[in-house]
Amino acid sequence: IAIQGGYLKFYGVAAPIANQTCANRQGRSYQCGKEAAAWLRSWITGQNIECRVMKRDSKGNMLGICSLGEYDIGAALVNAGWAVSDIKNTDIYMPYQDQARANRRGLWQGRFYMPWDWKTLQAQKPNIKIIKPKSAKKKGILDL
Repeated sequence: IAIQGGYLKFYGVAAPIANQTCANRQGRSYQCGKEAAAWLRSWITGQNIECRVMKRDSKGNMLGICSLGEYDIGAALVNAGWAVSDIKNTDIYMPYQDQARANRRGLWQGRFYMPWDWKTLQAQKPNIKIIKPKSAKKKGILDL
């Protein structure tokens, strides 16, 4: 969430990366990172949310817990299946993840990489530069 000129990440929650792709029930690729963001945006747009910053990560992003009324937004994201529990910080969201997985909601409808694994895979991609061939002059029959 963009907040006060910076970014706040939900503490204990990992959502798919913006460019992440997943496979749906039929095995077709879809942009699950954008889908997760759209789900969240549709749920909180125009609403008053409260956030409590707990700490900052190594990149300076804020980590915190946000609520929309009585609802913990991180728990809602995980329960809807559009994020997973990030157990390196806390396992408090695991029951919500178990429900989403059992009911095949969101990411759990098909196959996906955990967000931290997706980041690792993207970092390992080779940087390939495509060089366009120079256009050659057409040679005539007598040109050697």
